[in-house]
Amino acid sequence: MGDVTIRCSNETKYLGVVVGSRMKFAGHYDQVIDKSMKAFGKLKGLAKKIMGMKCENLRRLYIGALEPMVLYGCEMWGQRMRGRGERSKLMSLQRKMLLGVIKGYSTISHEAVRVIAGVIPLDLMVEERIK
Repeated sequence: MGDVTIRCSNETKYLGVVVGSRMKFAGHYDQVIDKSMKAFGKLKGLAKKIMGMKCENLRRLYIGALEPMVLYGCEMWGQRMRGRGERSKLMSLQRKMLLGVIKGYSTISHEAVRVIAGVIPLDLMVEERIK
């Protein structure tokens, strides 16, 4: 159109959710993981500067800031989360963040990290929001 070239793309971003061809959300998962890990790194760095935050305060930051960031639009992409790969990406992301919240070692299992932190697994939260 005029001097502007319009290119075809395999995915588009609509209201913050990346939608791929055939309504696949693989690009969205990758973008959310990168974005939330960067945000968590900044929050964790800020907590260190404030002479170390208590685990409860880090947990509040996780629940108040990071969970909504990850779960944004899950009513749309959550119905397509049937594959084991998508669930494992969410569980891995949650585990990495919660290890920082509880200040635990990387040898702690997925389930134990969530129990110690006192949070609900992300895949169950997605299913709850869909229903």
